[in-house]
Parts: sequence; C-alpha cells; structure tokens
Amino acid sequence: MRMFFLSTSFSRRLVSIAAITFASACGSDSSVTGTTTTTGSFTVTLTGGSAGTYSGNATVSVNVSGLTTIELGSSDGKFALNLASRSTVRPAVGTYPIVSASTAGTSWYLTATTNSAQNAYASMSGTLTITSSSSSEVRGNFTFTGTPILGGGATTAGSGSFVAVCSLSC
Repeated sequence: MRMFFLSTSFSRRLVSIAAITFASACGSDSSVTGTTTTTGSFTVTLTGGSAGTYSGNATVSVNVSGLTTIELGSSDGKFALNLASRSTVRPAVGTYPIVSASTAGTSWYLTATTNSAQNAYASMSGTLTITSSSSSEVRGNFTFTGTPILGGGATTAGSGSFVAVCSLSC
C-alpha cells in the first residue's frame, strides 16, 4: 500500500483554493440571459470520511490565473469541491484522469471541503467525464478517492454529476 503525504504548506494552499472557490461559487448567479437568471447545479455522494449526499450550485471558469476550474458549492456553506487543471482552455468532451494534486501537471485534480471547511480532502485518483462542453456550460460526472489533508479522519470516495455554467470566460 502506497502512503501519500502532503507538506503542511501544500495542504494549506489546497484548502485555501477550495475555500476561495467555494466563496466565489456559493450563492452567486453565474449568468443572465434576458430576464432569466440561471445557475448550474450538482449532486455528490461521499462514502467513508464525511459520508453524505451534497448538492448546490456549479460554475466553470476558464484560464483564470492559468487554471480551468469546475467549482461546486452548497448554499449552506457545508460543502465545496473544486476540480482544477493547469489548462487555459475549456475542457472538451471526453474522459480524463483525476490525479494527486501534487503531481497534476495539466491533468485534473480535486479538492473538497466538508463541515464548513473543517475537513478537507485531496484527490488520489479518479475519473472526470465531460459529456457536453459549450461556451455557456460544461456538463459531466466524476468519481474520486481522496485522502484527508485537514481535520483527520478516513479516506473518502465520491461520485457526482454537474451542469456548470460559465462564470467568467468560457
């Protein structure tokens, strides 16, 4: 069994990214079309650490500081998940590996916080599948296994789906 450890400063950066992502996505309207305001949506189920089912708003941002991110956040502030890639383009339809954040390169990696950011997880492995990608939204689903980086506890596994609306450039 391979053990995975993150440095304290790297763990803090991951938690900061997840918290900032959550704050920017939580409760915000992402796009306006005519007089109808739309927001994306998601649902995620976790097993193991922080087990439960979570739902809320979903946004996608392309080429913000050299990252493309898919941000998922519950309106009550108790759950946030960030899928990120060091890429400057909107993800195309296809299946992508989710890897450890410390080895991501241009691959996708994931951070998640639960219990109002008292518990945090970083991806160890998983899969992201983009089923639809346009200039207004990105749709897909994912599975992952994450290791705790804040708050201790057990490894978590999760799966979910999303419809993420473009919050910045797409």
